[in-house]
Amino acid sequence: MTEPAFVARLRAAGTLRRHHSALIALGLGVNALYWLTRVGVEWFIQGLFFRLGVDWSRFWGAARAFVTVSPAAAYSLSAIAQQMHPIAAYYGTTIGFMASSHKIGLAQLQIGPAPYPPIFLAIFWLFTLPPAPVGFLLWTLLNGAIGLYVIIRLTQRFGQGMSWRILLPLVSFFPFLTGLHDGQLVNLLLGAFFLGYVSLERNEDLRAGFWFGVLWFKPQYAPVLFLVLIYKRRWPAVLGMLATGCLIVLTSLAVGGLGGIIGYVKMLLTDYPSFIGGVAIDPTQMISWRALVVNVLPNATALGLALTALLSILSLAILVPIWRGDWEPQSPRFAAQMLATMIVTMLVAYHSQLHGLVLCMVPGAILLASRQAPATIWRLLPWILFAPPILDGISVAAFGNQNLVSLMFLIAMVVALFALYLRRDEPIAAKRNASRSLAGT
Repeated sequence: MTEPAFVARLRAAGTLRRHHSALIALGLGVNALYWLTRVGVEWFIQGLFFRLGVDWSRFWGAARAFVTVSPAAAYSLSAIAQQMHPIAAYYGTTIGFMASSHKIGLAQLQIGPAPYPPIFLAIFWLFTLPPAPVGFLLWTLLNGAIGLYVIIRLTQRFGQGMSWRILLPLVSFFPFLTGLHDGQLVNLLLGAFFLGYVSLERNEDLRAGFWFGVLWFKPQYAPVLFLVLIYKRRWPAVLGMLATGCLIVLTSLAVGGLGGIIGYVKMLLTDYPSFIGGVAIDPTQMISWRALVVNVLPNATALGLALTALLSILSLAILVPIWRGDWEPQSPRFAAQMLATMIVTMLVAYHSQLHGLVLCMVPGAILLASRQAPATIWRLLPWILFAPPILDGISVAAFGNQNLVSLMFLIAMVVALFALYLRRDEPIAAKRNASRSLAGT
């Protein structure tokens, strides 16, 4: 006797859930093995701060220069290098020099700029007070706790029974762990962005703007969202972002003086864009149109700039039809619109590193929790879970860089953006059809 159709569907659903759980477990295992191997190799062979915590060590040097030399010195590479000298004691002895040889030059230290306003360096100086490894640990715990808080809050939107299936993949998200590995501050921005999004859902636009304004600490992440708020005439949110920006400027002026402000602006506009100093700065390993153009046309400077500008303008133009219609922060369509906004933010930013993609976690997870994400985005998830650690191993072994991982995420962003663009009008059409049906009754 043939079983009823609904029994077959239930049986198939159970099989799919088992396969889904097995797939997640396998992906998590691959990621765990990768990160344990990577951190272990870097820590025990290269030592601390050569790769593991490299960005944190630059903040450390800049903050020390800010307090012990002058605020303007915090934006001088030579001053940062001088302050970073003690960091070399934590490097491994297989890097090519002995940490105690006193022959450590500028090319041997992992020097880099700290392009953040004076108020950030003044606050970060607190993490330079304990020994460097302890300071790095405290910083990592702070950022990890903020990131985990956001992830748990996002996981709760998926309902009961889905916790670990969502929580663990989000925790293993490659850009999230990359930010912790490098010692970045992006999780602080993630927390502010999440609170801003929640405030919009509660129709608290001014409060949302205050939180979104924290993105000005990394100014490349703020302008696209700011333009969207202006386009949608959300004036309280615009005012909130401006208020937080003014607060950052005023507090930076208070702690760093005019010299600190000038040094910061000069580094942003001149020194930082021209500095090529390794994996954390190299544009070829970023996730933007600039990175794609530099890789494809490395010697075409003028043409490359023109092509980057054209692609950026087209990306921004796509947001206009995506944001057409009503402002409905509680709707799945709003999550899709915000996800598209943050994807475009990453694509058009002149300096767009892999860890910045954590900002896409918030609208992305909310959209997936609504069960109304485009099928294309669902199909991207296994690649996002499985591919990065595998591609990174291949890329580092074959080319000595992470270009393949960055390229994968760049392609995934472009595919997701077009999927969101093609689905932009479906919620509007569904809403109109529902209204017509109600009117007919």
